[in-house]
Amino acid sequence: IVRRACFHNDLQWFAESIEAWASYFPDDKPASTTIGLNHSLGIEGANTSLDLIAYVPDSN
Repeated sequence: IVRRACFHNDLQWFAESIEAWASYFPDDKPASTTIGLNHSLGIEGANTSLDLIAYVPDSN
């Protein structure tokens, strides 16, 4: 993963999500943006949505 955008409809989840994210990338963390929204994410019960971009090197 080289980039993530994280959307929260309640920023009470911000610290917990950053802590969890950092635990998966202890050394080289991907670029990350967090955005707080004041409306629903469009999925009932969801409080966080992620948009991830990954890079897979060519095996040749």
